[in-house]
Amino acid sequence: MRDFDPMMLLGIVNTRLRDGDRAPEDVLEGLDLSWEEVQAVLQKLGYRYDEALQQFRIAP
Repeated sequence: MRDFDPMMLLGIVNTRLRDGDRAPEDVLEGLDLSWEEVQAVLQKLGYRYDEALQQFRIAP
C-alpha cells in the first residue's frame, strides 16, 4: 500500500465517488490500493462507508 495521508485519502475517495457514479472499487484506479485497505485506514479515523450516500461518513 502506498503511503497516503489518511485525510487526503478520504478526500480523494469521496470526491471520486461523488463525481463519477462508479463502483467503490473503481474509484481506486491508479492509487495502488484495495477497497479493503481504504476501509481499514478510514475506519481508524472513525469513518464508515455509507452505501446509500456512496461516501465515507463519520460513524455514529
